[in-house]
Amino acid sequence: MTYSNLIVISFDQWRGDWWVNNDLGINLEHLKTLAKKGINAVNCYTSSPHCMPARMSWITGLRPSELGITKNEDKSLCKDAPSIVRKLRDAGWHTVLVGKTHWTSHRSATDLRDNNEIIEGLGFKDVTEIAGPRALRYIKCELTDEWNKKGFYEVYKEDMNNRYSKKNKRKAWTVRPTVLPEELYPDIWLTNKAIDKIKTLPTSKPWLLWVSYVGPHEPFDTPNNWRKHYKKLENSHKILDQEKVEKLPECELKTSYKKWKDKLTTSEINCLRQDYASKLELLDRQVGRIIKELEKREDKNKTKVLVVADHGEMLGDYGMLYKATFLDGAIKVPFILADLAIKKGRRIYSAIELTDAMKKVINLIHDDQDITKMIKWARRSKGAIIEYGKERMYIMGKYRVTLDISGSKLWGSKSNRRSQNQSIENIAEDDRILKEKKWMRLLIWAERMNRKLNSKARRTSKSHLYE
Repeated sequence: MTYSNLIVISFDQWRGDWWVNNDLGINLEHLKTLAKKGINAVNCYTSSPHCMPARMSWITGLRPSELGITKNEDKSLCKDAPSIVRKLRDAGWHTVLVGKTHWTSHRSATDLRDNNEIIEGLGFKDVTEIAGPRALRYIKCELTDEWNKKGFYEVYKEDMNNRYSKKNKRKAWTVRPTVLPEELYPDIWLTNKAIDKIKTLPTSKPWLLWVSYVGPHEPFDTPNNWRKHYKKLENSHKILDQEKVEKLPECELKTSYKKWKDKLTTSEINCLRQDYASKLELLDRQVGRIIKELEKREDKNKTKVLVVADHGEMLGDYGMLYKATFLDGAIKVPFILADLAIKKGRRIYSAIELTDAMKKVINLIHDDQDITKMIKWARRSKGAIIEYGKERMYIMGKYRVTLDISGSKLWGSKSNRRSQNQSIENIAEDDRILKEKKWMRLLIWAERMNRKLNSKARRTSKSHLYE
């Protein structure tokens, strides 16, 4: 029997245009090497610009509206929920997880090891799970045990409580190095754990290793030894046409714009972008460490490597931070599918959805098919659909349109490689633009899919999905 192994490397809040854009001066040598050995989809989009809907969509293969979660909520998947990983486990793959899932609620104090039955039910035989940086203040796991043992847990909690103080929210985006030693910094600690797992993975049967990093999600706390200055990032944030946004009908973009209006200074944006870029280099180095360990194995040429992220980060573009918008900084994500035996990579320019792409990858691994089949699949892709709250964005080529679930037109945009800024078109007020052929084609597809997705969401039972 021939088979393929798979390493999934996922990141939290890594914006896709900061991977594709080679002009920022960020050294991502290990990811670039992987891209040269496989497929790099430069227009890959998340299913939702929020952690839980995006991540639950990954594992179940369902859209956020089918899941009934289009924003972060206090819910946990049940062990019998649909799972793309379970398909491999049941077919004989040894399945290992190291890192953050967010397939269970992180809203209140708990020990993630109490959720092992759920994660194992979803298809993993070996689980080392941690939470994101904010939640690690009150959620316990193997990492917090080590912090506690070495005297850093209380120090970490004090630092995080200070950063996310309700009295001074500006501290949340203040750049300050971590209080942790490097070996206990979450993303470095996860790499060490992943390397230990790679050393013990079987050679007589296929395996899947999912390494799920918590970075580059804020806090902006890159360790001192990794901090660099990137001159090209100075004053590089994008500017929004404020007048156009203010004239939009009520929508998630307008809500986010109002929330962040005049909160971030140019100096703060410059600082946090420098820190984010430094953290990307740290994470790239962790990828390099994983690949170096993989290359020691006799089954390295049977192993594919998938690199993805759940959503992006606005990083001060248009005056906004975090995610929760349909702007490129929040919705475009990296997608690399590498085969170490390949000598020349390919780029995919079609707009694709990450959830669908991950399902396709699992099927390729299960059937031991060549990864170049992803190219044919992508070329057949109609476009991408992203869901957040009660809205959906539909992307077809350079054109995008946002509808609410009732079908009302909210706004549209068109990407322009020559411009750093994303256009915003008030199609609710002025629909003359939609008379252009390509806009009409997109809108017809969007309206048809909107009705179809609403019907599918109503038919999908949610009772079997959650605890």
